[in-house]
Amino acid sequence: MERLSEAFDGLTEETKDVFLRACGGELKDALVKIAPDVNTLSPPIQHIFNAVKLCPVENTRVVLIGQDPYPTGAVGMSFSVKRGDKVPPSLLNIYKCLCARGLMTRMPTHGDLTYWAQQGVLLLNMSLTTRIGESASHPSWHTYTRQCIETLCSVKNQLSFILLGDDAKSIASIITAPHRIHTWGHPSPLSRKNQTQNPLNFINCTCFEETNRDMELLNTPPICWDPDGFLAAKPQPAAQPIPVVAVAYAESPVAKPMIAPFVYVAAQPPPPPVPAQTATWPTGTVSKTRRVQPNDPIPPTGNVLYVFTDGGATNNGKPNCVASWGCMLTDGCTMTFASALVPLRDLGQKYKTSNQRGELSALLHALQYVEHATEFVYTEILVISDSKYSIDCIESWAPKWRRGSKTPNDLTAFAKYKNTDLIFPALDATLRIRERVPITFKHQMSHLKNEDVPTDPLGHFIYRGNQIVDAACSLLLPKPT
Repeated sequence: MERLSEAFDGLTEETKDVFLRACGGELKDALVKIAPDVNTLSPPIQHIFNAVKLCPVENTRVVLIGQDPYPTGAVGMSFSVKRGDKVPPSLLNIYKCLCARGLMTRMPTHGDLTYWAQQGVLLLNMSLTTRIGESASHPSWHTYTRQCIETLCSVKNQLSFILLGDDAKSIASIITAPHRIHTWGHPSPLSRKNQTQNPLNFINCTCFEETNRDMELLNTPPICWDPDGFLAAKPQPAAQPIPVVAVAYAESPVAKPMIAPFVYVAAQPPPPPVPAQTATWPTGTVSKTRRVQPNDPIPPTGNVLYVFTDGGATNNGKPNCVASWGCMLTDGCTMTFASALVPLRDLGQKYKTSNQRGELSALLHALQYVEHATEFVYTEILVISDSKYSIDCIESWAPKWRRGSKTPNDLTAFAKYKNTDLIFPALDATLRIRERVPITFKHQMSHLKNEDVPTDPLGHFIYRGNQIVDAACSLLLPKPT
């Protein structure tokens, strides 16, 4: 169980209050009982709290409780699997229900329910693990889960619970008003009711629409049950703040501010299609595009393309300076990496490249790639750099230089400024992108002390992404002399 600490990485303090501190004894008992199976767990030990990582306590509006994880392919969220995996039969029945009830217009091609979690749906199982290849082998979790739910009910003012299957329904007695309960049988096709025209066949389940009526009564946006709903939506704050309730035990005696749930509502029409041109990197770039993997930094919000850029240099300011650049782009499903050395150029100085040129090259090449990339799904872009100089060049200084020039398109007019061969093309790419989708630049400090590393989900994700591109730049550089 030496890897247990990985399971708790990324949990907010409010989530730790409910799922660790208030239920520490029950958690320890459950872990002791599953210890003999630690190397054959589904999901792996580091993923058992994924549900509350993606939907922390402060954002939770709905709790959907299943029975136990899939014996293979479990990701730590009830009914969900990774993109690319086959949609499990139980989830397929949920999809059929949502289509039949008019809550979706088409069947999704994947089983990734991350978008539900991002809207405030806590996808919890009564058992957090099972043995690989064996269903329901760890009922010892039930005591812990019940205690977590009781604590959650005492902390939150009003939740909607969806209890699917007999195991989940067994906790109905511990959920009291004003919390709402919606129950139905399990969506498994092995259920006899789901094999007939019985009115209780899961295709007739009304829990999802009833839950949305609860949201309406609370004056909060409904849940979009289409796992691909973010394709036509944008992030919006909750309609009104959710009241705060103090945690009812010693570790948290004072009520903490509640974060507005990260929810989605109908948005403007999607941006116009990107011009038909292939996205490419400069000659000499090492690049790779792949699906997100379990150990990758996962963004806490959907619908955003995160673009991490960084530059590096050895012997900066000297004739033998060598500079590099690196980028990482991710929408939470797909990741693209790219890195290269910065070409040498006569700059009229003793050095032919610099750390600043590395930082600006990363921004320029990332922006030009994003213009024509088709592997990502997003409605806004966040560009992260640890170079405030580079961001200021694009967002502040270059636009000001142009406004003050009689020949704004003639780069020779700006010869007195450094690096304009990189700055102005990056600015032009930014302006073209902004014609179809919002783009924001964010400065992220790098190489922080451990105590200064952000612990909130978004801050921690951004810090990790920045560290990855920083390392990619460093790998290409010779040792300083």
